[in-house]
Amino acid sequence: MVADIGAATRTKLVGTAAVAAILGTRIYPDHLPQSTTLPAAVYYGISGTDEPQLSGLAGFATERIQIDAYASTRSAANALALAIRDALTSSWGRGTWGTVGVSGCVPEGGERYDTQGLGDGSDERQYITSRDFFIHFTG
Repeated sequence: MVADIGAATRTKLVGTAAVAAILGTRIYPDHLPQSTTLPAAVYYGISGTDEPQLSGLAGFATERIQIDAYASTRSAANALALAIRDALTSSWGRGTWGTVGVSGCVPEGGERYDTQGLGDGSDERQYITSRDFFIHFTG
């Protein structure tokens, strides 16, 4: 796929007032940087496909993106995940995200919950709420 749908998703989220009010610009690709201020979010490309036609590729693509919402409490992680879902699926996600034309965004499955230690030897945890989205776009 030609379009970077991960970067386009980040642009969409940073440009959505409800998400930006919670995160600012703390939305990262692939992993959460060490010592990041929470709340924060991480996006991953899980899988993708180009849409074929008999004459070749159609110029449309679908990518499955996972977004993890990190926070210092379970309720804050859940609220962030809900704000992200609402931002991506408003009007079914149709529109231009950065420079990428998106024809739809659909949540896949339900939310998943996890916790992990801070890695500093303390008993404190960070809470993670994850969700996958299928994003259909012109690639």
